[in-house]
Amino acid sequence: MKIKFGLILPLAVFAAQAFWHARDKSATYDEPAHLAISRLISVTEHQDYDVGHPPFIRELFGLPLRFMDPSLPGIPPPEVSESVPLALRPQGNLYVYANLFLYQNRVPADTLLLAARAVSIVLALILGLIIYLFAGKLYGERAGIFSLWMFAFCPNLIAHGSLVTTDMGGVAAAAAFLYSALLYFEKRTALNILACGITLGLALGAKFNNLILPVLFTALVLIRGSDRRAWTDIVNIGFLSWSTLCLLYGFDRVFTPHLFEIPPFLRYLPLPDSFIRGILSGSYHNARGHGAFFMGEYSSGGWKSYFPVAFLLKTPMVTIGLIALALLGAALRPKSLRFEETLLLLPLAALLAFSVNSKLNIGLRHILLAYPLLLIFAGRIAPKKTAVLAAIVAVLALETLSAAPDYLAFFNRAAGGPDKGMRYLSDSNLDWGQDLKGLGRFLKDEGGSEVLLSYFGTAPALAYGIRAQGLPTVWEYPKSGHINSASPKKEFCAVSVTNLQAVYFPDRELYSWLLSREPVKKIGHSIYVYDVTDDLEAQKKFMEIYGRTGEREKYLRQAERVKRLERSLSERNRS
Repeated sequence: MKIKFGLILPLAVFAAQAFWHARDKSATYDEPAHLAISRLISVTEHQDYDVGHPPFIRELFGLPLRFMDPSLPGIPPPEVSESVPLALRPQGNLYVYANLFLYQNRVPADTLLLAARAVSIVLALILGLIIYLFAGKLYGERAGIFSLWMFAFCPNLIAHGSLVTTDMGGVAAAAAFLYSALLYFEKRTALNILACGITLGLALGAKFNNLILPVLFTALVLIRGSDRRAWTDIVNIGFLSWSTLCLLYGFDRVFTPHLFEIPPFLRYLPLPDSFIRGILSGSYHNARGHGAFFMGEYSSGGWKSYFPVAFLLKTPMVTIGLIALALLGAALRPKSLRFEETLLLLPLAALLAFSVNSKLNIGLRHILLAYPLLLIFAGRIAPKKTAVLAAIVAVLALETLSAAPDYLAFFNRAAGGPDKGMRYLSDSNLDWGQDLKGLGRFLKDEGGSEVLLSYFGTAPALAYGIRAQGLPTVWEYPKSGHINSASPKKEFCAVSVTNLQAVYFPDRELYSWLLSREPVKKIGHSIYVYDVTDDLEAQKKFMEIYGRTGEREKYLRQAERVKRLERSLSERNRS
């Protein structure tokens, strides 16, 4: 009973935090697209609407939607034609379609979102169970419990384990394969070979990041023994994983020539057409790079230190200390390492190599697999005394819960906490559009106030009861035509942190002048709210912005607002 309670309690603690986060937060930037594609795949069984992600996790997201029967917009997003070059494939149309699906559906948006987020939470709990089993198998029962408690209070796993993205599912599938590999190396049986093949296929069908797994596994099998039996196992597991992957794609164009732009020697590769295109699309994206912010700098080419520093900033200090002790112990006593631990260390080395060479520096989530691997490895230093274990968990819980439910915006105390996060990172590390619902609650509590809004996200403000006069942003649909009154009783300016940092704006100074002001509220640490009711300088700035963007009606409103404030100020000075 003690073992069962020791397993169930940390999983329940994780689940409670994940559901809190899932219910509290609005849709993040990519969630509507993932949700819409999930429904399209389940209805049409067609993979070409968005080849950027394999189908497995999206098919899982589509399962609860089958019971709700949500409506689909009349026209689906354009399919990706085989003849269209990778560089020219549309993205905006997908976001418009996703917006229509989620926010103009007969099923309420929050209902759809929570149902799909629950799938991620279940996948995260499966990951927690694997962490417990993996650490327990390597280091004993107490180590399994210890690693599981670190999982229960890992803010990054809580955050991404309660969103409709493929990140958590990809990590859980990879961990399932690595655990199957552990069982295989422990005992070579037909069942373990079958488990390795199926879980590897699922991992490849969950996330393109997992493409390194078959390479690492093959290397380990051959290191263990390169005889005929080893090669037979590699072939059998390879066939099983290939069959599983092709089954996930419905064997779509596996044995036909691939007619899109592809090196000729790959044209007849027996893999699903959409799978190959997805790999090429991801490779192109990485080669092209992605605009990003890091420690006050801007780049689309990435920084070699980005992921290591992001990990150190966004991981609880207790967890960092425990991981460091485990790694130090292994370094000082290399003979204490077991062969099975290479299933943790080799993928970690591959992740490190990937991270320092990646140009996609837009979120720690891209190396999320590092967390379960390191948490399992930290199990090797699990304290023998229950009181010590309890004390460590208590300190870890205090740091993590101090940021709840804003787990996505978590930064540790050494970094200054979530409020200082905008100094270092942006996008899905801090502001991914998750707090529009919180802004709606704030404005409702204020009652009768008006707002100017620059929101980084794909959710429409009206979906959360916000009638805002729009300021320039990255993407907005439908575009708000609302104009605030000329003499509001109370007027706020709300700007997402990613927009304050001007990560995706050519004009880096667009909103930088707001940083000298003290916000009256920080919504979830990702939306800064300023009181600009009587702020003449701010109103002039807004007028200048609308003048540059050519939004005539908004410019005229601001001109009238400035004129009235100047008249009011003049009257006060005379009196």
